[in-house]
Parts: sequence; structure tokens; C-alpha cells
Amino acid sequence: MFAPLTSRQELVSECEGLGLDQKAPRDWRETYNDEQLRAAITWLDERGTNAEQLIAAAATSPRLETWISRRILAGEKPSQIIAAMQRIGNLFAAIGSDGQAGLTFACLVMAALPFAVLGWVLPS
Repeated sequence: MFAPLTSRQELVSECEGLGLDQKAPRDWRETYNDEQLRAAITWLDERGTNAEQLIAAAATSPRLETWISRRILAGEKPSQIIAAMQRIGNLFAAIGSDGQAGLTFACLVMAALPFAVLGWVLPS
């Protein structure tokens, strides 16, 4: 493992590098004591960094790898990409968990979509 960090600034810097900003309250820098920061570093090390999570996700499919690469090239932070992936996953889970009701709703949306697009593209 790594040598223990000593100064508070080193602890804060390590937490920032591991992505604690996305997982803790906004004022964590002021409110967390040194022991809490060390515990957060241990937890984040076990969980993996944002970059490691993106690499693991990109390895699951070529399409997802391309999508992640484009988002990185567009200048998005890894934490923003992970948050977007979680939102998309939650949306699909919500639609899929409804069973027939979710499928019916998705079919209705897809049936109405061409009419909405044509109404917007070809105004009367």
C-alpha cells in the first residue's frame, strides 16, 4: 500500500484526485477531520477511481467505448460521464421494471414521435 499521508492538504488533495467531490457534501473540505479523510481515501481506493470505472465500462462494448471516448474528447469530466451513465441506467431500469406497462408506454411514445417531429419540421 502507500505511505500514510501526513498533512491535511495532502489528504484533501488525495480525496480530490479520487473523486470525493461527487460523493460527499459540498463542504467536506471544511467539515471532515483527518480520520474521516483517511477513511474516505480507503473507501475510494477500494471502489476504484472514476477513470478505472470508465475503463471497465468501456471494456463491456465497443459502442459504449466510442460513446465514452467522444464525451472525453468533448471535454467532460469522468465524474460527469459516470453520472450520465447512471442516469441512463436508471431510466432504462425504470422503463424495464414496469413490464407490460413500460413496454406499452414506450410503444406509444415511439408511435407519436414521427408525428411530433413532422409537426415541428413541417409547420402548417
